[in-house]
Amino acid sequence: MEPVASPIIDALQAIANGKTGGGVRVVSYRRRDQFMWLWSVERSIEGPVEDGSFPLGLRGVAHGLALASKEVLVIVWDGAPRLDTGSVDTTRYLTPLDWVVALACELEADDEARAEFELAVWILCLPREGAAASETERFIDSIPGGQIPGIPWAHICRIASDDDDPNGPRAFVNALAGRAPRTAPTSVWPTLFRRKERRSTPPTATGALLQTKGVWTSVFTRPSADASHHDVANLLGPQRFLEESSLPDAAPLRQLAQSLGLFPGRGEHGDQLLAPGRDWLPDDAAWKGLLIRAKPQADRISVCLVDDMWRLGWGAVVCLAFGADQQDAKEATLPNGFARIGENAHFRVLATDAPDVVKDALGGASDLRFGFRLTSSPTAEMAVLDLRLFGGQALRREAAFFTKLVGIARRRTEAGNLPWQPIEEEELARIELWCDIVTKGRHATREAVEYIEGMTLLPRLIALADPAYPIIVFSSTGRRLVAEKLRPYGNLFTTFEKPHVTTMDSDYLAFRVASGFRRSLREALDLLAVRQSCLELPAPLSPPHSPTTQVASRPARPAGHWTTEVLLDETEDAEGRLTVGGLTVLYPPGSSSRALDTDLWNLDTDLEKSQRIDCKGKFKPRLRNNLKQLGAQIEDRAGENGIQIAAVAVAGPRENRNGAHAGDELFDERRHDNLHRELVRAVLEGAIYEVARRLVHGGLPTPPSVWLDVRLPTRVKPLHLLANTGDENRYRTMLWEDLGIETRYEGGVGRREEVVHFMDEGTARALVEEVVQHYTESTFRPVSRVAVAVKLNASAAPRPPDWRVSPFRARFLHYVADALLADPGNVPDAWWSRGFGKPEVVEWRWRMPRTREVRRAATLPKDVDRSRSKARPVYEWTSRHDERLRSLLRAQRHLLAGATPEAFADGIGHENGKDGSLELRIQQRLLREALSTLNGSDVQTLQRLQAARRRT
Repeated sequence: MEPVASPIIDALQAIANGKTGGGVRVVSYRRRDQFMWLWSVERSIEGPVEDGSFPLGLRGVAHGLALASKEVLVIVWDGAPRLDTGSVDTTRYLTPLDWVVALACELEADDEARAEFELAVWILCLPREGAAASETERFIDSIPGGQIPGIPWAHICRIASDDDDPNGPRAFVNALAGRAPRTAPTSVWPTLFRRKERRSTPPTATGALLQTKGVWTSVFTRPSADASHHDVANLLGPQRFLEESSLPDAAPLRQLAQSLGLFPGRGEHGDQLLAPGRDWLPDDAAWKGLLIRAKPQADRISVCLVDDMWRLGWGAVVCLAFGADQQDAKEATLPNGFARIGENAHFRVLATDAPDVVKDALGGASDLRFGFRLTSSPTAEMAVLDLRLFGGQALRREAAFFTKLVGIARRRTEAGNLPWQPIEEEELARIELWCDIVTKGRHATREAVEYIEGMTLLPRLIALADPAYPIIVFSSTGRRLVAEKLRPYGNLFTTFEKPHVTTMDSDYLAFRVASGFRRSLREALDLLAVRQSCLELPAPLSPPHSPTTQVASRPARPAGHWTTEVLLDETEDAEGRLTVGGLTVLYPPGSSSRALDTDLWNLDTDLEKSQRIDCKGKFKPRLRNNLKQLGAQIEDRAGENGIQIAAVAVAGPRENRNGAHAGDELFDERRHDNLHRELVRAVLEGAIYEVARRLVHGGLPTPPSVWLDVRLPTRVKPLHLLANTGDENRYRTMLWEDLGIETRYEGGVGRREEVVHFMDEGTARALVEEVVQHYTESTFRPVSRVAVAVKLNASAAPRPPDWRVSPFRARFLHYVADALLADPGNVPDAWWSRGFGKPEVVEWRWRMPRTREVRRAATLPKDVDRSRSKARPVYEWTSRHDERLRSLLRAQRHLLAGATPEAFADGIGHENGKDGSLELRIQQRLLREALSTLNGSDVQTLQRLQAARRRT
């Protein structure tokens, strides 16, 4: 037997020297340029064609060889080139055997090309160190002779084969030399130059080729233990959507998929591709409104893509899907492990292939509700998360990552207070056992149920850390088990799915994926809008300045009845601004009101003796002059007895004061004295359920028993100020018929005028009852004991000797409340810090005579002395009666009744209140007390409520 190596080397050398003629072309499969040429990626190797009529696909390679008069192609299988495909190894799919099958499939699909085919292909398989045989190679080796079924023009020659093998080394050398062995018929061997008229067999055998194609397709599409199926999908997927692939080295794999019918050919997509200016975002008013709600003003939403394959083209797909202009990731790497890969006016796309970045953001067992972030940027944020994050990497590394996630899941479950259902310990134990098997080097695959469960741990842990953080799951698993594991978590959106290998050639695939993308993005942005509205609530009070903390720091008092007393008054300026306010006085158990009565008696006596105040109907003017001194003394004496005093006030504008109103609604705030009633209701709610509740709860660990005393002033308005001139009779009739209110004449001789009583004792009680009824389901329900409207403008009544009832105290503090409204800057700051509505001076006005003829105050002239002694301040009150205050009061009712989602539905989406306002206090309570209690179902309920309100 002749030596094997020498004839092969001599024959190849002869081909290189041209001694056998010009009809043979030899290529090295290991050389990158020749490999790319074979797979029709680079055609310049044969030079340009005059008419430029290269057929598409691999047929173009054969066509080029025919034009160059090459009838024998020798592929020296001496390895494979190194391709830039990231961590994905395509060697097992891109062998010379795959090339032959792909070419045969293309010829089979084109009758004309098949009829003109004149090429004989020899695959010379040289020993490859460290190269494992692919599944298709093992399939060919199992067939006698090593011939690919259905492809008679292709032959595989192995150096280690028997010399007499029909496709062995001797046959290969004889074919190249143009000689046929004497022991076999000449029809078995391809000659160096085969002519069309002498060919007796078709280039392919259809039946056998279909069987071979089925084998190749199953190998290409069947999931395998090393997850290469997932990796192949990640290489082909971006090319399915992009007009220009961002990864040229993935083109051979695409060519193979096209030849097998698993990928559409060029120009055969039939649906929308992604390119600059052709994104997947909708263009309608609803979408634009959603974007406005989801992101802060003049800022972008950070889209955090977590995918180990983002560099293979998925980063480009996500950028183009969001309409973002792509950037050079190398120049825009952020310190937190993300790379900025694209941005536009609405979105900033960031990407990372490091799953540890997400794991580290989860932290330990701390509650991250509305606080989970992947980046350090304060902007709105959402995640696009792949499930398989270790493509092309060792299974042990992924198992080690799963082990860490199992530890985080257990710590979070032990901490409790989870927003979604916890991950069962049995499941965690299964995943941990699988990881242990992998670590010990025993057999384990990525097809195991435990692996699928472990793959879903990361998104579920993010959902358990923060139920309001939107996550678009971006994977191609397609497993029912994955969907079942993710379904219970409402902030995981799964309609945006990467295509599988088996679906790449589906009609309108891009349209369906784009639809899933839009649906997931709408749901994610809707959740993000709710999240941002909640996060825009003002931060809670810091402990050093929190009245709750100050009260809680005092020693706990004995259990018993607390008493809350609300004393209100009202004032109206010349511009029609009406303000209702006064004092909230809280008496703890064991601190009788008698102590304060005595103190006030002594204060009154001292002031009277010093001629700074008298008790004969002149309380108000002198109290205003001495309010700062008196308030400080009252605060000191009340503090000695554990009594808390808070100042409260709410203002509101009055329109159409002369009876010209728009509409005839009974409760129209512009009619009659409805604004006064609404202001009283708002102040009562804030004083009782914000101020008193906060102070009481600061002293006791549980809701105590509280008595409620409410004292309101009578509200009397002259008829001529309510009706247009000469229209008193009509207005008087309307008051009686619509409201059941009668007018009456009051005053002495010469001062008699017709007046309307809008607030009397019955109205006061009805208002208190109405307010209390709003809180029937509340955890804080004071018992109403006194509700009375007190007329305080008459001369002072004699002081009662019986200290068990003290109308003097109520009258005196009412005068303090009246003075507070007239000069709110002269009350102790502690009263405003405990209460709400603290005003700010917006301007100073010249003090004009308050007569009936001159009601309106003039602006201070330039040439007049501007000292404050000759001007009066004009205040802007922080708590103003408007839709925001009404919504926040509704939120307070829901919050105290335990309906937290409903509370947030009313409480979010408003501008933050000013410092010291009732609005700000309610908003801070939502963030301080309620935000950390929202679970996943609460967040979903809040989404539905917000959507329903937008529709209505």
